[in-house]
Amino acid sequence: MLPSYLQIKGKPFPLVLRKNSKARRLTLRWSTEGGGQIILTHPPRYSKSLAFTFLEKSHPWIEKQLITSPPKISFTEGLILPILGKNYELRHKVSTTFRSWWGDNHLLIHAPMEHFGSFVQKALQQVARNFLQERTLILAAQIQKEVKRITLRETKSRWGSCSADGNISYSWRLIFAPEQVADYLCAHEVAHLIHMDHSPHFWQIVEGLCPEYKVLRQWLRKNGKTLFQYGL
Repeated sequence: MLPSYLQIKGKPFPLVLRKNSKARRLTLRWSTEGGGQIILTHPPRYSKSLAFTFLEKSHPWIEKQLITSPPKISFTEGLILPILGKNYELRHKVSTTFRSWWGDNHLLIHAPMEHFGSFVQKALQQVARNFLQERTLILAAQIQKEVKRITLRETKSRWGSCSADGNISYSWRLIFAPEQVADYLCAHEVAHLIHMDHSPHFWQIVEGLCPEYKVLRQWLRKNGKTLFQYGL
C-alpha cells in the first residue's frame, strides 16, 4: 500500500492518488493546495512496487517544485493585487456589514476585521464571474454556439473545462492574470463547443477567436503558478 504522505526535506506532504481510466502510465503533479501536496495519477491497474520506485526517483523533481512554488500571500490591507492586468491596492474600513467599492486604483472593503480576507475573495470572484461570463457569451455568439451554464470554481489542475452538453467552468483565479490571458481561456473553452478534442481544427477555431493565443498560452504555462499565491 502506498503511503499517504511523502517526506520531502524532512517535511511531510500529502500524497493524493487519482485513478484515471484513460491513463497509460503514472504521472506526478505538485499542487500548492493546503500548503503543498503531491498528486499521483495512475491507470486502473498498476504495479505498487513500480509506483514506489517512481516516487523515489521523483523526489528531486518534487523538491524543485517546492522551491519554485511561490509563497502564499494573504489578503491584507495595503496589498497590491494584479486584477486583469491592472494593479489595485486593498483598503479596509471596519464595518458590521459587507460592502465593496472599486476605485480607479484600489478596492475598498467594508467588513468586520476578522472577515476581511474572505470578503476580499468574494469581491474578486464576482469580478471574475462578470468578466468571464461576458467574454464567454460574446465569443460563443461569434461561432453561433449556445452556452448552457457558466460556473467558477477553486480548481488546481485545470483553468477551465467544457462539457459535451455545453456547460463551461473556469478557475476564478484567472482574475489575477492579464485580461488577454483570461480572454484566451474563454476562447479555448468556447472552441470546445465545436470540438471536444485538441485537434488542429480545434486550434483553428481558437485562433479565429484569439489570434495571439500561442503567446498567451505560453504566458499561462510560465506564470500560472503565481495565480495561486494570493488568498486565504
